[in-house]
Parts: sequence; C-alpha cells; structure tokens
Amino acid sequence: MVSKWDMTRPDLLISVTGGAEPMSLKSGLRNAFRRGLMKAAESTNAWILTAGTHAGVMKHVGEAVEQFSLTAEKDFVAIGIAPWGRVKHRDQLENIQGTTISYEILDGKSIESKPESYLDPNHTHFILVDDGREDYGGEIELRSKFERHISQWKSKYWTEDYPNVPVCLLVLNGGPGTLDTVKNGLALQTPTIVIKGSGRMADILADVAAEMKERNQKLKPNELDEIFRRHDKDFESKWFKQKDLDEIKLKKLESIRENVSDCCKNKELFSVYELKSYSSEDDLDSAILRSILKDNSKGKNTNKLLLALIWDRFEMVESYIAESAKTSPDDAIFDDLMKYAIKKNRLEFVEQFLNNDNINLEKLIKKETLAKLYQEEDLNKYQSDLKKYMGDYYQIPDLKTASKDPFYDLFIWAVLKNYFELSKVFLKHSNESSISACLFASDVLSKRSSKSKDRSKEEIEKSAEAYKQLSIDLLKQCYSSNRQKTHDILCMVRPEWGNTSCMFMAARSENKLFIAEPACQDLIKKVWRGLSNSGDTNKNRPKYEIVSHFCKSARFKFAMNIFSYAFFLVLFSYILVVELSQNFHWTEAVLLTWIIAFAFEELAQCLEIEAAGYLSMLSLYIKNGWNKMDLFALFLFIVGLVLRIVGRNHGDVMAAARIVLSLDLILYFFGVLHMYTVLERVGPKIVMIKKMVVQDLLLFIAILAVFVVSYAIASEAILYPNTELTWRLLFQLPRRAYWNIYGELFLDDIEGQKDCTNNASSYKDYNNLRCPSESGRYVVPILMGFYMILTNVLLLNLLIAMFSYTFKEVEEKTKNHASFQKFNIVLEYAQRPILPTPLTIPFTVIQIVRSIYMKCGKVEKKSTEFSRTYSSPDELTEQRKLIQWENAIITTYFDTAQRKEDVKGISRKDFEKLSTDISADIQKKLKFKGHGNVKTKHNRRIEKQELNTSANTNQETTSTEC
Repeated sequence: MVSKWDMTRPDLLISVTGGAEPMSLKSGLRNAFRRGLMKAAESTNAWILTAGTHAGVMKHVGEAVEQFSLTAEKDFVAIGIAPWGRVKHRDQLENIQGTTISYEILDGKSIESKPESYLDPNHTHFILVDDGREDYGGEIELRSKFERHISQWKSKYWTEDYPNVPVCLLVLNGGPGTLDTVKNGLALQTPTIVIKGSGRMADILADVAAEMKERNQKLKPNELDEIFRRHDKDFESKWFKQKDLDEIKLKKLESIRENVSDCCKNKELFSVYELKSYSSEDDLDSAILRSILKDNSKGKNTNKLLLALIWDRFEMVESYIAESAKTSPDDAIFDDLMKYAIKKNRLEFVEQFLNNDNINLEKLIKKETLAKLYQEEDLNKYQSDLKKYMGDYYQIPDLKTASKDPFYDLFIWAVLKNYFELSKVFLKHSNESSISACLFASDVLSKRSSKSKDRSKEEIEKSAEAYKQLSIDLLKQCYSSNRQKTHDILCMVRPEWGNTSCMFMAARSENKLFIAEPACQDLIKKVWRGLSNSGDTNKNRPKYEIVSHFCKSARFKFAMNIFSYAFFLVLFSYILVVELSQNFHWTEAVLLTWIIAFAFEELAQCLEIEAAGYLSMLSLYIKNGWNKMDLFALFLFIVGLVLRIVGRNHGDVMAAARIVLSLDLILYFFGVLHMYTVLERVGPKIVMIKKMVVQDLLLFIAILAVFVVSYAIASEAILYPNTELTWRLLFQLPRRAYWNIYGELFLDDIEGQKDCTNNASSYKDYNNLRCPSESGRYVVPILMGFYMILTNVLLLNLLIAMFSYTFKEVEEKTKNHASFQKFNIVLEYAQRPILPTPLTIPFTVIQIVRSIYMKCGKVEKKSTEFSRTYSSPDELTEQRKLIQWENAIITTYFDTAQRKEDVKGISRKDFEKLSTDISADIQKKLKFKGHGNVKTKHNRRIEKQELNTSANTNQETTSTEC
C-alpha cells in the first residue's frame, strides 16, 4: 500500500467499527463525532479504518472525511476493508487493474438495503475480502491482522527503539458482530473507546461498564438482559436467526453476555466516551490519546511522552517529563524528542525540557540536532532568505556549524520559521544581546512580509510588530535599571547580529518607535550636545575639555554648516543672476570648489555605510531620499558646467546651461528643508509633503490625466476638425484643457473672434487664430461645463480629502518621525569634520582613504558615536559584563511577566510572599551573572503597582531594587 499506492506511513490507526444498519444521531452529536474524529486524524497523520460501505457507521465516517477535506490543509486517508459479498455492483470491479471505471451510487433507500451495499465514495482506499460469504463477518479476521501489522510499524519520526504506531478502536452502534470486533481488539491489546449515545451495542457496553464500575463486580444474566432490552427491545429477533433452536439461541446469548462482561472488565484498555453536542477540552481526540496512554503495554514513560508530543497534548503528560528525565536522563530519546518539539513548535514541551534540572542541556542541544534542523528545512534556502531580507550589510552567520551559543542558532531558526513564542524561549536562554536579537527578528520579518504574497503575510506582519514591541519593552526595562549601561548596550557592536549596533539596526530597518524611546533620545541628545559617553557632566571636566567636546559636537558642526550653506546659496544665486556670461568670473571657481567639497562629502558618507559589498553600500546610500537629491543636484551641476564651457560662444547652448543651473539651484534650495528636519515641529511637516506628493499627488495626476486627455481630444476634434498633424499640435492639444483647471476658460477662442480665419495657410503655423466650427461653438461650452464640475469640484475636493488623511496619519506619529529625523541629522553631522564646507576637503579625503582601507581589512574599524567596538582584553571583559547585566535584566523581565500572569486573583498574603520571592530571585540572578559586588548609580526599579482588593480585581504591587 505504501509503495504501490504512494501512501505515507501513519502515526496512528483509528479503527472505527459499528453497525451497517441505518444509524440516526442528533445533529449536535453527529457534528461532535465528526469534529473529534477528524481533529484526531489531522493532528496525528492518522489512517481511518472502517468496513468501507455506504451504510451505517461507515457512511457517517465517509461524510466526516468529505466535510473536513474541504478546509483541511492535508489529505485524509480513509481505508475501507469491505466484504466482497456485500458490495453492490461488484461485477463492475472485476479485472479492472490499471483502468478507471465509473462506479455510480444511486440516491434513495436502495443504498442501505440488504443484502448488498455500495462502497462509500468518500473513502480513499479499499481492500475487498472475498471468502465466499455474502454477509459481514468474513473481513473481521483480515481486519484484525491488518491492524496488528500496522501496529508493528515504527513511527516515521523515530528510531527502532521507539514505540510502534498506536492503534485505537472506536465503537459506535453495532450488534453482535461489533462485539466480536471489540473482543478481538482487546485480545490484541488494542485500546478501545465506546461512544456512548450512538445506540445499540455501544450504549449496552457503556451501561454495563458503568454498572460494573459502580458495583465492582459482574452483572447477573437477568441484569444484562434488562440492559439489552433497554437499548434494543427486539434484540433477540435481530441477534439470532429464526431457524436457530432455542438451545442454540441460549448458547449464543450466554456467549454475548460473557463477551460483554469480559470487554467491560478490562479497565486498562476499555473506556467510554460520551458524545457532547458542544465543543469542549474533552473532545474525542483527547479521549483517544487518554486511552492509548492508559495502555501500560506501551512501556516506558518516554514512549507515552513521545505520543503526547506528536499530538501536542502537554497537559496530559506533564508529569511524564520529570519522571522520564529521572529514570533515563541520558537516554538518546530526549535528543530526538527535543528536535521534534522544536520542529513542530511544541512550546510547552520545549520549555519543560529546558527547565528540567534532570536534563543536561549540553547533551540535549547538540550540534547534530541543530545541523539536522537546518538540513531538514533546506539550509541553502535559509541562507538565501537571510541575504534577501537583510541585504549584504548583514553578515550572515555560518549556519552549517553551530555557534558557541546553540540558543542563538535556534533563535534564528525560530524567527525564520515565524515561531514567535518559541523564539522567546530561546532568547531567554541565549547569552547574546536580547535587544539586538529582537531588532534583528523584527527587521527580517518586516522585509519578509513585504515580499510575501500568500496568506501568511498577515501572520508575519503580526510577529514583526510583536518583536518590535518586545525590543522596546526590553529597552525600557534596562533603561529603568541603569541609563549609562543601556547607552553602552545600544552602541555596542555585535558580530553575531551583522557586526552592527542596536542604533544602526533600528535606523536601517526604520524602526521609528524604537528610536523614539527615551533611552535612544537621551543618547542622541548626548551626541548632539557633545557630552561624554562616560556619563560625566560638564561640572566634573576641565574647561578646555568642555570647549573641545562642544566644538566636536554635532550641534556645533550643524550650526557652522548652516552659515556655510547659506553663503553657498547666496553665491550660487549671485552667479546665476549677475555673473553668468561668456567670460568666467572668479566667483565661479569658488562655487566649483564648493561643489567638489559636496561631492567628496557624499562619497565619504557613502563609504561610511556598513555593508559587505560596494553595490550594497551604494544601494543603501541611494535608499535615502536626500542622498538621491544630492546626487541629482551634482549631476545637474556637471551638465550645466559642461554646457557652460562648450556654449561660451553659442547663445542657445549658453541659455541651456543657464536653465540647467537654475534648476540645480532649486534643488540646492530644497536642501534647506533637510536642515529643517532637526526641528521637532517642522520635520514631520516635511514628511507630510513627501507623502502627499508621492502617495497622493501622483495618484491624483494619474486620475486627472484621464479627464484632461479625454476632454482635450474631444473638444479639439469638435472645434477644429481635420487638423493637420504636426509637433505644434501635440503642444496645443492639451493646453486648453489643462489651463481650464485653473480657471482659464478661453471663451473667445471657443466662441470665435472677429479676427479668426478659415484659411489653412494662415492658421497652419498657429500664428493666426482658426475659427471654430459652428457646432463646436455650442457643444464645447456645454462639454466644458461638465468638465469643470468634475475637475474643479469633484477631483479637487478628492485631492483635499487625500491630503487631509495623510496629514492626520503623519500627525498621529509626529514624535516618531521627529525623533527619527533628529537621529539621522545627528548621525550625519557627528561624522563630519569640525570645519565647514568647503574647508572640509582635506579631512574628507583622509576619511575616504581610511574608509577604503577599512573595507579592505587593512585598518581596524574605529568606534563612532553610535557604534563601539571592543577589541582589547579589558574592553572584551567590559563587553562580557555588559551582556551579562543585560541578560540578567531580561531574564528577570521574562520571569516577572510570567509571575504577573500567575498571580492574578491571589490573596494579599500570598502576593506579599511572592513579592519577596521575586526580590530574592533578582538579587540571586544578578549575583550569578557576576554583578554581586558591582555598585551602580542607577538602581533598577521594578514597576510599582497598588494592590486593589476589590471583589473582581487584584492588582499586584512589587517594589524591589537590584
């Protein structure tokens, strides 16, 4: 079956047995059975086994498969083992190997009429048993052998030491034949679940089991017969043939009584499940798992743990984890269990494994486990995905070999799989920077969502926002503990996260929420004002050092650049208006020097970008809109200068040079807007202008063009028919329609002036006005009226509404936009030389040469205001302590968050005890991380909350210091 029919081996075999007679279930119970059965089949990759005919229980199973196949993400397998003698139209199925036939099922009562039944159309595979009989029963022996054979298979996820594929028998309705199936199943150690409420034999077994459990003894024959009659008044006529003698009937009845009692007394394998018409935690799939876990024949607790792991039923086997870890802590099964739990995103199992003291994490998280995870999920795909999402500037780690911190590799894997909660678990156990990790995850998933087009896009966006919020929460937690250390964390360069700092990661991903946080803004203000990174105030420093820091501050450089740029604009304007003639003037040489200085500054700014390749570096540079404008301005100046030199003695070329340079001056004036972004109230307005132009105005023009072009062509055709095609016509054609928008009506042209002419030679060159057609004088004004209503009233108000929406959208995020713009300005001017342009040329050339050597690896990367590298032994020790401090704060944050969830609704006394435990835990973790003797100026504060003892709400209060 596996090789010929290309079937996937199951992790569970659900054998459904019951009556072939019509079975009536209430709608709610029927839906509950179908839901539970298919939920178990879908979550466990199960095969469903029935008698396969379109009758009774088998029909209900088939309808369940059909109903849930429409919405399921995987195909179900329903196998029917049917008696050949009961198959209707079986002659059509003879000698059909390798061919396709049409097996038609007719509507009506004949479908379930005896002695034959149709095969159920919703089963996927059939095994037909021909033993010469024309009744049910002949297939029971083969079915038992089939179940026994499947139960000897090993699950596809595990080695030969692990449990076989479990088999579970579901009993619905039925008669004596069903009882024989149950008896054979129990004899083969098959867990059996009787569905109470399905009628007949199933309800008989359920009631007998309940009575025996209550009395703790067997029932008497008359008591059994009473239960038989309760559920089937005519059971004797249905269970026995009329030709049977009374003695034979009595022997059969005694056999049925004995079989019923024997089945019900098997407490380990026999269980009863009552169908409920509503969904609950105790659905049929849970009952199936419980029945298998009750089976002691399955052996060790690890085997039961494995089954629960496959079905994701942590609440049923939580105790097995601890017991299994104690009995076999070094068992190889935990390696595979952990790998499967990670791969299938079984969060509770992973947490329990990692938090269990009896399990060795070094043995649990092996290099081989990490390698298998990446190999099974296509390592090359993940490498290419990281490169595609992050670009070359992010130096991708070598995933083929596990790093020193395996949780770092697992975190990256979980992020790429979009397992948010699971990645938080690995982040908590990792020794790397948690804030950097969250920024990395947010950036990866944000870029991935922008390139995703399937239905997972929304889930990826949700996870990206969750990581972004988590990075902010962690930053707040650190900042409330120690401001200076938090600033060091923000500027610390981490090779594991692309050889960059948190500030640059947030800037490149345009994480404006993160940049707007007080921790980041305080750091930006320090750099802007030229304050020392050590946290010392000006009062503690000599005056010459204060002056030196002030002159090196971004604020001083920015002020100097304002005056320099203003002088440049005055000089450029003076040359264009006064001195731009055939003869060169000395002011033009000064202007050219200024432009050369601008070019060097842009080149230095581009080389300062951290990227693996020059193309990636250039693409990141061009990504900034201001840089695009600067490059275009330089290009226009070069074009204008060339035209200026070539056209000294050519008036037309000189005029072209003047036009190009005038346009270039406009762009440089726009550069003043870039300086305005440093102002908190003005900067966001520039963002509004950009969005209004790019998002709203261009779209509006595209819509407006439809009306302008259509009206222009229609009015021209009506007013001036049969016009000769010339280049001048293409210019004149949209002219009237365009200026109509601004209120210019051209009524004299439309209605005809006295000096107009109909002479083609006179109006051909548009030197004389052509007389309009007689019909055009009346039709075009009417057409223009409708045109003006649509454009001046409707579309113009549409544009105003679009602008209003954009204004409101940006205004709501004013703080984020202003903070992000301030950071970009501070970053740009912090890296500039002290002197203003154009005196910066020598310093900029040195900076360019150093950046090139740095790219080639000949010069060590230097620290900047927002990125600090740690290279010396003392610096590496300091870096390690910083990371330990961050991890201690982050671990406490996660633990406190978990405790807040756990303490909801507890009493004041219990809460006070918990507060003490939290305080002790924080002190213990910081001491463990190597900070037991470290004194900090800024003590960490755990959020204070007032305890409200109202009837419905208990709020927690914690106040501790570490």
